[in-house]
Amino acid sequence: MPGRCGNDPALQALRIFHGKHPRSIFQRDAALPDEDKQSALRMLYAREKEGVLSEYAEIGGCLQKLDATVAQIRGNISNNVGSSEIPMELFSLIYCPYCNVPLSWHMVCVVNNAIRSGHGYCSCGYLADIEDGILIDRSRSDIIIRIIDANRESVKKRPAKDVSYVEEFYRWLMAHLSRENLKGKILFEDVINTISFLSRSTDELDPDARYILCDTDLGVVKYHMQSIRSITPQAKLLMIVDDGVHHPIKRGCIDVALDYCSSEIMQQYGYPSVFPVIRPYVRDGTLVLGRFSYMLKRSRRPLDHGVSNAVQYQLAPFKQNMRGHGIVLAHEKIGTQTVDESIYNECVQGDLMSLYAFAGKWSVSG
Repeated sequence: MPGRCGNDPALQALRIFHGKHPRSIFQRDAALPDEDKQSALRMLYAREKEGVLSEYAEIGGCLQKLDATVAQIRGNISNNVGSSEIPMELFSLIYCPYCNVPLSWHMVCVVNNAIRSGHGYCSCGYLADIEDGILIDRSRSDIIIRIIDANRESVKKRPAKDVSYVEEFYRWLMAHLSRENLKGKILFEDVINTISFLSRSTDELDPDARYILCDTDLGVVKYHMQSIRSITPQAKLLMIVDDGVHHPIKRGCIDVALDYCSSEIMQQYGYPSVFPVIRPYVRDGTLVLGRFSYMLKRSRRPLDHGVSNAVQYQLAPFKQNMRGHGIVLAHEKIGTQTVDESIYNECVQGDLMSLYAFAGKWSVSG
């Protein structure tokens, strides 16, 4: 038996634990009978086993506490994901609007693989910041498209019959959009102002879709961001504050372009529609949907009206402008029921207004 002690696995374990061979324990008592040596060795095994098990239990308790802490941290991160960050796949689409190259970044705060804050710049001098998950153009020397209805008075003043009529056009657009495969697609809405299609519809669309919304007013952007987050906390958002015309995103990245009353606002600043502004950011085949308020009948001539833009709210020039920018219309909903004209800028009593919705594809190459 003594001759085989060196190959005993238990003795090997004790040797590792103590850093010496157990045989040395008995060197000073070499004259002891083998039976006594075996008895002493068993007692040694028992004591060491008890000590190891005690340490094992203590380590196990520590591991359980660590696991609980990690689970709590993960829970907190999960609850806060997307609350005020830009997902990495949308962050990669932030480009200089003049050079069409990715911005360089410093002092970037990354939270759960998303960007909460940072400072971006281009070699041309363009500057942008991310603050609480909102991309803000710092190089805009002038705001081109200003907010028109900061207090949402136009929405509040709509009579009940108009609200239900507007809903028909919203549902018409949703029906067309819901038929599309939106998984991983980028939906873009410009000049969200006081009303936004995407701020209402994100919970009805594919959860893997991605959204870019732009406006020139930080308060408006925050309002719609909070609205979306309250309904769809995990929506993948890139919210942008810029000058209204030069958008800091990669050209050709948009899969779906939404014009939900945006053209009406752009017309007040001399643009025939929103399409000349967003054309650089679409690609061949980009889906286009929108709603436009048009004038069924003007009560007086434009000059008598004091209207500087004679095409404002005019349906035929609006549709011609879409065709001129390569948009091929596939479906239309032309309203005939009149809505309250008092909520529209530069309209007077006697003007007859109605609604128009459209769906089509962008043919950039054509």
